[in-house]
Amino acid sequence: MYRVIAIIVGGLLLAACSSTPSWMSLDALKPQPIMDNVRFESEPPGAEAKVSNGQTCVTPCSLSLAANGAYSVVFSLKGYQLESDNIELVSMGDGTSPVNSR
Repeated sequence: MYRVIAIIVGGLLLAACSSTPSWMSLDALKPQPIMDNVRFESEPPGAEAKVSNGQTCVTPCSLSLAANGAYSVVFSLKGYQLESDNIELVSMGDGTSPVNSR
């Protein structure tokens, strides 16, 4: 009788693995990316800086971006041509992330 119960419970557990609800996923246990504040400035100040991940701010400003990521930034200000730049954050392993423009 115990074998039958064990087989039924095992079958139910296997069936549950294939249909685990999203609230039971283990994504919350995955490490979050390291974030770093990146400061944007323009001459003249007051330009909108729009990063490829959708974040925007008005210069001078700072945005929190994931380290070890590549982004493009578009600066716009009425009366001036659009200016774009590609940046890459590189984690140094000591908690700092210098920005490299490409």
